[in-house]
Amino acid sequence: MIIKSLQKSLPSFAIILLLILSMLLISITFVSAQSDFTVSKGNTINDSNIDGIIGEEWDDVSSYNNIEISPQGNAQIWIKHDQTHLFIAVQFEADSNNPWVALQLGDPNCMTSNIDGALFGHDDLSPNGYQDISFSGFGIISSDLSQDGNGAIDISTSNTVTIELKKPLNTQDNDGRDIQWSEDNNYALIIMWDSNGGGSSSGSTGHTANSPNPKIIYIEPQATPSPTPTLSPSVTPTLSPSPTSSPSPTFPDPLVILAIIAVVVIGSAILIYFKKKAK
Repeated sequence: MIIKSLQKSLPSFAIILLLILSMLLISITFVSAQSDFTVSKGNTINDSNIDGIIGEEWDDVSSYNNIEISPQGNAQIWIKHDQTHLFIAVQFEADSNNPWVALQLGDPNCMTSNIDGALFGHDDLSPNGYQDISFSGFGIISSDLSQDGNGAIDISTSNTVTIELKKPLNTQDNDGRDIQWSEDNNYALIIMWDSNGGGSSSGSTGHTANSPNPKIIYIEPQATPSPTPTLSPSVTPTLSPSPTSSPSPTFPDPLVILAIIAVVVIGSAILIYFKKKAK
């Protein structure tokens, strides 16, 4: 009865099965591609080493290379956390010795209102290198009253730009729109720069030339170590020889058995269907 029923409904059943498999494949692809950077736990970086120079403080993490930034160019990026602070470093080639660089944190849409950010090398807003900011709409930024974190920018004679940022994962600065970062979560990151005016100079790159391509960073959760059991002293018993026991039989997972049965039934139905169709 089961086989006959499957024969009658096989075309529709096959289409539904293919749709389900396609949805599963799409879901798997989405999950694997949902983050661009995985933020692992690394060593703490002291404030004195946030100087715009990539040194051994980044040796405990691998960098991401050829990452597209806005409005043009590719960057090398380092990123990690120490469960207290987030650390980000970005390095790229500019067309000027006086650009500014901005990071937008937490929203994939460029310069939307009430979004956290960091600004480096802006002639008016961050002349000393770093400013903790928030975005208030397109082209509008505000300096936070509470300047959280530490940052630096360095520009070499060949216009290689390097920025470093150290920011608390939880500043509790709601007025500054700061993100309260947490493990096992995704956050958007937009990296943009400008060299042709409005806080920069000597170049031809405008940050509004192209739409930014947001990247997704994933804060990797840390495994909680299991407590080491404390062993109480005990008397070691004298063991008498015992017969060798045969290993206990193992049984396959019931779900695996059901899956095998389902495959056999479906495969049999398909074979019967096509044999009868051939007649």
